[in-house]
Order: sequence, then C-alpha cells, then structure tokens
Amino acid sequence: MDALIGLLYESDVFHRNALPDHFDHLDEPARGEGYVNHLLDEANGVILVAELEGVVVGLVQLAVFDERSGPYRRKRRHAAVGDVVVTSEHRHAGVGRMLMAAAHAWRKREAPPRSN
Repeated sequence: MDALIGLLYESDVFHRNALPDHFDHLDEPARGEGYVNHLLDEANGVILVAELEGVVVGLVQLAVFDERSGPYRRKRRHAAVGDVVVTSEHRHAGVGRMLMAAAHAWRKREAPPRSN
C-alpha cells in the first residue's frame, strides 16, 4: 500500500513541477490509503505494478467503460489509463513500456470488446 501511495505522490509532484499553474503544491500525499483502496475495489478496473527485486518501481491504473459516444453509435468497451508512474530512479529503462504492454494484455484478456 505504501509503495502505491508513494508512486502516486511522485506522479502528483511531477505534475505540479511541470504545470504549477494547474496543480496545487503538496507537502504530503493527497491520494492516500482510502483513495488506493477505492481503486483496488473498483469492479471495472485494475492496478498493475512493476517490481524489481521485490520493490515496486511502477504502476499503471486502468478502468474499463462501456459507453456510447453519440446517439447514433454503438456502445463500445474501452479502457482508460488513469495513471502510469515509474519511480524517478527507474525511468528510461523500459518500465513504462512494459507496464503499458501488460495493461494492453490485461485489457484484451479481462475486458474483451462487447459484441453489439
């Protein structure tokens, strides 16, 4: 749990530093245990983690939706990525690419497109 909270905090700080006009300054994690538990309890989503020697170094969070983008379109199933985070020490080593590949494989396996 602490590793997930730490990764989400690192992501929040990264975004704050990149776009200070859009994100508040955070002295502590805004997305704590309650937030992570909510994500973990979601029936339509998943959090996948990357580990290196037993240490969590990245995560990707997905949610799957069935929706219609217009009144004349069929309902379709799609996955939305909520977060992709890799610790600063492990960036540029392919971890994010592996997380996205795992997310794509999960989507195909666990939430196949609806036939409508």
